[in-house]
Amino acid sequence: MGPIMPYEDDTSYKPSSISEMLAFWKYLYKNGRMIRILLYIALSLLALALLTYLVQETFDKVLGPYSFPVFIFPLLVLVMFILYAPTLPKLYRFQFQGKFRPDISEDALQGLLLEMVGRSLEVVSIMIGLICAFCIVVYEAGKFFSLQESTTLILLVATAIDIFLFTLLFSTLGRYNCNFLRKTFSEEEYKRYTSLGNYKNMFIALTGINALAVVLLVYGLLPSLI
Repeated sequence: MGPIMPYEDDTSYKPSSISEMLAFWKYLYKNGRMIRILLYIALSLLALALLTYLVQETFDKVLGPYSFPVFIFPLLVLVMFILYAPTLPKLYRFQFQGKFRPDISEDALQGLLLEMVGRSLEVVSIMIGLICAFCIVVYEAGKFFSLQESTTLILLVATAIDIFLFTLLFSTLGRYNCNFLRKTFSEEEYKRYTSLGNYKNMFIALTGINALAVVLLVYGLLPSLI
């Protein structure tokens, strides 16, 4: 471990330089994350294209001209995140100043920040892919049970929010991320980030969304059951 140095750049945030951006992508390549991230991105885009093809007509009927932004939004999020990712190590350093373990050297901290961003890229691309995959299943189930288009649309939105929150919880509280948090943050911050009470709003949202989805599903199936 190198000498412990003060984080001189923590007092102000500036966009990353070209050299820092190149260092980020070089890090992903050397650590074997590049291929995985590209694969996750490709699969998420494929799932998004398939979902768009299947449900565009339903969204057009319900939302009219407002349906296009629904499908372009996940793609824009992914593209912007890819372009913005190289600036995140410096942003994380600024955002979490005073929360890192005091015994981390400057080089070790930089490596952990790069790892954090690489992991975030994976999570975002996986999240979009899972949302699209589950929405395809929900849409096909809605067609199979002859649900009203408005009911199917609401279930699709609920599914997207549901998968988004579940992915955040699992990626945050999973063993890999907990080990990473223990290596990176002070004991106090580690306990806060891994405490279930810190995510009570997410659990409340998940409960409400799933309860609404069940009610809508039962209501939508009643005509076919009677």
